Amino acid sequence: MAKAEQSDGSQTGIVSRKRQVWRLKSNPSRYVTCQNPTCKNDHVDPKFVRMFGAEGVVFACPECTPWGALKHGAAASPTFERRVSL
Repeated sequence: MAKAEQSDGSQTGIVSRKRQVWRLKSNPSRYVTCQNPTCKNDHVDPKFVRMFGAEGVVFACPECTPWGALKHGAAASPTFERRVSL
């Protein structure tokens, strides 16, 4: 029920209760910088960091490293060999 009855003495009224609305705010500071020294990407998505990085840090990103190397842990390890053998 979204509305509740309120009674105080002689007045009877209806008070509406609303829930606070959660809004996602776009914040550019939430992006992470790739720690690879040869990469200039400073807008790595936090979802990528959670999936491939280690404790909020990424050492490789899709712009500087092939996906095959990322699947094998290149983003989480600073000493990972970034070449992929096919």
